[in-house]
Amino acid sequence: FFYCTLELDMSAEEEKAKGNAAMGQQKYEEAITHYSNAIALDGNNHVLYSNRSAAYSNLGKYEEALKDGEKTIELKPDWGKGYSRKGLALQKLDRASEAVECYQAGLKVEPDNAALKQALQEIENSGLNMFANLFKHPSFYTLLQTDPELKQYLQQPDFVQMINTIQQNPSSINMFLQDKRIMTVVTKLLTQQMGGAGGMPPQASPAASTPTPAAQPPKEEKKPEPKPEPTPEPEPESELEPNVKQALDEKLKGNEAYKKRDFPTAILHYDKAIELNPKEMTFVTNRAAAHFEAGDYEACIKDCEKAIEVGRSQYAPYEQIAKAYSRIGAAEKKRGNLEKAIEAYSTSLTENRSRDTQKILRNLEREKEKRDKEAYMDPTKALEAKERGNEFFKAGDFPGAIKAYTEAIERDPTNAPYYSNRAAAFMKVADFGYAYKDCEKCLELDPTFVKAYKRKATIHNFNKDYHKAVAAYKKAQQYAPDDQDLKSGIQHSTYLLSKAQSDPAEREARQKRAMADPEIQQILKNPMIERLLANLSAGGDQASAMKMLASDESLKADFELLVASGAVALG
Repeated sequence: FFYCTLELDMSAEEEKAKGNAAMGQQKYEEAITHYSNAIALDGNNHVLYSNRSAAYSNLGKYEEALKDGEKTIELKPDWGKGYSRKGLALQKLDRASEAVECYQAGLKVEPDNAALKQALQEIENSGLNMFANLFKHPSFYTLLQTDPELKQYLQQPDFVQMINTIQQNPSSINMFLQDKRIMTVVTKLLTQQMGGAGGMPPQASPAASTPTPAAQPPKEEKKPEPKPEPTPEPEPESELEPNVKQALDEKLKGNEAYKKRDFPTAILHYDKAIELNPKEMTFVTNRAAAHFEAGDYEACIKDCEKAIEVGRSQYAPYEQIAKAYSRIGAAEKKRGNLEKAIEAYSTSLTENRSRDTQKILRNLEREKEKRDKEAYMDPTKALEAKERGNEFFKAGDFPGAIKAYTEAIERDPTNAPYYSNRAAAFMKVADFGYAYKDCEKCLELDPTFVKAYKRKATIHNFNKDYHKAVAAYKKAQQYAPDDQDLKSGIQHSTYLLSKAQSDPAEREARQKRAMADPEIQQILKNPMIERLLANLSAGGDQASAMKMLASDESLKADFELLVASGAVALG
């Protein structure tokens, strides 16, 4: 049932949208997870790295934020925000000079970028603020009014103007540091702050402390300046473009309808999503899934082919391309076209090696092999092939006979005589191994088929396993007790057995061959056989051995087989 296997695809844009939503809720860890998922799907999207850098910065993970900022610049070197991300991380890592270089590099590609300008200005001003803030100290005017040297400056309008400018714009102090009067004020203010010789002067009388009206700084300048805004933390890129966002909304509606198995409605929503954003592959593959579940396999295949086309044009991950090919395979299987299904799954594996796909492909190949065999079966044609085999056999063309009998077996694999016929042809070319297997298969299908026993016995005689030949003939006699060939065969095999036992060289060769026979090896492992042979050996209890043979028919049969095979020699 394929409903469970056809998963709806999650796009990089959808993961990004979820990450943005998490950022808006200050769920930065969750945002990082979504951005990372999106990057796995679209590793060349610079915005994803930029957004993740922002999330890392909000968590104080500035090393990670720096890496993502650098990756953003690598992917999109002409985009100012990448430099903002990197510069902020460098600032937080106390690498101010590098941050300045980064902001300056960003302004080269985007000269009008207000955020970069502001960040650069703030970092450049940070070193001057210490001096500028001295001019806002509560003791500043007291010092000016009571210090003999500074008091005279208040009578100079240009000096008063400089003081007013610095208080209004602290960063402007850099413009006036060349003025000896300003430097004198700064020196005395610093000395006072450090508690030196120019410390806080004694409180002057009101009359002495009142400056002339012309030198009195404007009252509004005494108001404390607002604190500078802190360096803004990065925010995620603006949400998606309207058409892209609307396309994602349509996709989500399609997914909901799909889960409810309302496939026509799901297809309508996917249609709208594709119309709004035709470059998103997952919209097309999801529509293909809906067509599949609706039973429209042809439409499913066409959509998958379209999805592959879109995906390749947009450099989609190989995993998504592979999934589209697998979906084609599933649809072709439903249509009964196993060849094309196997081709599609094989192509899927060239895009992405998946164990699940490999398993499906193996099962399909087995299913096709089974189906092909079943389609090949035809008893009538099998009989025709068997007759051709007989003609080849009579003409002495044994390889031709084997080929014809093989066709007969493949077309009718339950026909026992066909195996026996092929065994005879194998015997003619001295391929006794295959001949013996065919005899065994024939007797498996029909245990009463006497010809197979005769051929099996002939093979045993050829291999000098005379005792097995005798056993085969005797087995056949159960089904054909009056068969003269069987009687003659038993006599001939018994004679060969007796002759072999009287020849020392032959007896030794048969013993080696018998000891390699798995059946003989199993008998020799029997503790009762070991005890019997010990009693029969020189110095053993012969009488006890005879009693054992007389009382246990199974033991007796095994012992006779050992003797007949040559594994045990008497006398």
